[in-house]
Amino acid sequence: MSLFCVKLELMSPITSLPTSQSIFGTICHFYENEYGKNSLEKLLCSFEYNPIFLNSSLFLEYTLPIPQDFIPQIESVDIKDKNMISHMKETKKIKYISKEIFKEYAKDLNNFNNSYYSRLFSGQYIIQNHILMFSNELNIIHSKSIEVAKTRVSVDNKEYYQDKILYFDKNSNFEFYIDIFDKSYENDLVNVIKKMKYINIGGHKSIGYNLFSVFDIVNADNIRLKHPKLLLSRAIGDSSIDYQNSYYQLKEQTLKFNQSVKQVNRKRTIVFLEGSIISTTKNYIGSLIEEKNGDEITYQNVLGLLV
Repeated sequence: MSLFCVKLELMSPITSLPTSQSIFGTICHFYENEYGKNSLEKLLCSFEYNPIFLNSSLFLEYTLPIPQDFIPQIESVDIKDKNMISHMKETKKIKYISKEIFKEYAKDLNNFNNSYYSRLFSGQYIIQNHILMFSNELNIIHSKSIEVAKTRVSVDNKEYYQDKILYFDKNSNFEFYIDIFDKSYENDLVNVIKKMKYINIGGHKSIGYNLFSVFDIVNADNIRLKHPKLLLSRAIGDSSIDYQNSYYQLKEQTLKFNQSVKQVNRKRTIVFLEGSIISTTKNYIGSLIEEKNGDEITYQNVLGLLV
């Protein structure tokens, strides 16, 4: 197995951070353009039993989703002032963790949870825009973003659409991960990803949103845990999961077919969210869901990449 980190430059405002499903569709689209429809179908057929690759959702550069077994202990800390209480409230809103702090988490979970508040109160850790990072990473992780609502009107002025738009700092870059299980496909997949320039991930291409461009792909095996358990994509469950020893968040997910007039909504699924801690003996969880839309067969990717 080879785990790669794919780095993308943001080229436009976005409506949301693309999920693993959107990125999977983009990879498949480029793969078909490069190698043909038959090659893509052969690739997808493998996913029923032995997936050739898995990909994550998109994250801000240098960050990962906060692991759900992050349960900081407060018992040994003496609460002295309002600032400490404010820090505790901020802790409950953490969504992401810097990869440098993730190394501390991976080294010793108990120590990480037990020492968290003392490190936060001493200023060693800081929380910025729901991201937990070391204080010296503040100028490295560009997390500033502004959310605005924009109203659009249809051509005949009868229908109104409201979009939530995210504007990030101009130095903001993003990352997703691809885990390639079959070494014989590694060169082909890396080649496809390197060609993903000025790509639209997540729709709204016609009005100039969700535009990215890949600028690098690097090995990322250094973030693997000894026993893979941190989920980096959205995935359905399966019989291999030990639910009692897992820590997770669930969400009902409703996706839509792109440019379809016959059927709009895809099958509803209940998925584990990124950052869930999954206890399993496998290297991944979930499956592909095959769907028919008229004469076309498509796949909803609800396989989970674990590190």
